[in-house]
This record gives sequence, C-alpha cells and structure tokens, in this order.
Amino acid sequence: MSNNRPEKVSELLKNTLSQMVQSFIEEELDKQVLVTIIRASVDKDLKEAKIYYTVYPSDESEEVKKLLDSSSKHFRYLLSKKLTMFSVPTLKFLRVEPLNGA
Repeated sequence: MSNNRPEKVSELLKNTLSQMVQSFIEEELDKQVLVTIIRASVDKDLKEAKIYYTVYPSDESEEVKKLLDSSSKHFRYLLSKKLTMFSVPTLKFLRVEPLNGA
C-alpha cells in the first residue's frame, strides 16, 4: 500500500500558505504585488517542504524572494498554530518563472 501522506501535507501547505503569503506580502511591501503559490512538495519524511511561487509584476520578484526567505521561520510558526500536525516541515521558497504570455 502506498503512503500518500506527503501528497496530502503538500496540498494542505499549498492551500494554507496561499492565503498567508499574499496577506503578509501586501502588509510588508505596501504595494500591489500578486504572489501565487503554485505547488508545494514535501519530502517523504515530512521534514522539508519546497514551496514554488510566482510573482506579478515580475520586477518585484527579488524583493519578494528576500522577504519570503527571511520569513520562512515565521510562516512555519504560523502553520504550527493553524494546523494539527505533530511537526511542521521547514519551508524553502523557490520562485518559478511565469510562462510567456500568461
């Protein structure tokens, strides 16, 4: 029997972080920037999660990257308060280039 727990945790993180990240970025940058969490991937041991995101407008992507990287522990703490998990994985944010014309 296959263990689909990592997939379930990935989906839960993606949905929960989508709301958290957008409101956090709006508050911190005080600009109109759209950050979209497009995918989350959790290791089999549930210790690390890679969070893939896009930024619009793309000229704000470096500022958003710095903010997300410096705030990953804060997001992990917020997740630990919101989710009923024994241990929340460490978060690694990875920017994905949007498709041209999208």
